[in-house]
Amino acid sequence: MPSGYRWGTAAALRLFPIAFYTVAHCSPRVASPVRIRTALTRLRSLPGYAEVLCTTTALALYGALDAVSPHPPRAAKGLR
Repeated sequence: MPSGYRWGTAAALRLFPIAFYTVAHCSPRVASPVRIRTALTRLRSLPGYAEVLCTTTALALYGALDAVSPHPPRAAKGLR
């Protein structure tokens, strides 16, 4: 990703709580699921934020799939 896009994405992510508060009138940490869904719908309508939300969701999913568990998986009891 070019550095300009990285800087823009980093700025958008840093400003996300402020943008969320602006449209939802509460913090993302205390918002109800309905309020979160409504706020994200409104944020998706803003130019550029829809791409940032989709990109970060995809990156989060890829990161979750690539993450290494700090603990090795245990064998189920009774299965050997």
